[in-house]
Amino acid sequence: MKTDNARFEDLRKRLNLAHLDHESGFFAVERVSAIQVEASDGHSAASNAIYYALSPDQPQNHLHHLSSDDYHILIEGGPADYFIFHPDARVEKYTLGRNIEHGQRLMIPTPGACAKAIRLHKDANYLLVGSVVTPAYTPNRVTIGAGQSFIETYEGAADWATPGFLKSLIGPNWID
Repeated sequence: MKTDNARFEDLRKRLNLAHLDHESGFFAVERVSAIQVEASDGHSAASNAIYYALSPDQPQNHLHHLSSDDYHILIEGGPADYFIFHPDARVEKYTLGRNIEHGQRLMIPTPGACAKAIRLHKDANYLLVGSVVTPAYTPNRVTIGAGQSFIETYEGAADWATPGFLKSLIGPNWID
C-alpha cells in the first residue's frame, strides 16, 4: 500500500492537478457543461466540475468570493475546515470529512455571493474533493482576497472570527 504522501503525488499526476495561483491548492477541470444558461452577467455554461486538492505544502485555500454556488464533495483524504462568510455578516464553519458521527460532512455547499476559505487539518495528509460550480466558474465571477473592511464586517461573528485569524484566512491576498 502506498503511503499517504505517495498516494497524493500519484493522484496529483494521474488527475493532472496543477497549482492554483492566488487561491492556493491544486486543481484540474474535469468538465464544463455544454448547456447554456442566463447568468446575472450574461450567457454562461450551466456548470463546471473540477478536482480540487490541498496538501501539507498547500494546506489552505485562501479567502475568495465566488458569485456562483459551489459544492465540494469529499473524494478522499481530509478532514478540512470550511469557513463561509455570508453577505449579511453571518459566518459558518463546517468540517469536511468522514467522521459523520462527530459532525463532519461529506459535502459542503457554499451559496453564491459568499466568501470562503478552507484549511486542511494539521494531521491530514491531503484533501481531494470534487467541486461543482453553477453557473460555471469564470474569472469575472471570483474575487480573491480582502482587506480591513472584511475584518471589520466579520470580526466577532463567531468565537474563531478574530482579526488575526480572519487575516490568516486571507493569506497573501490582502487588499488595501
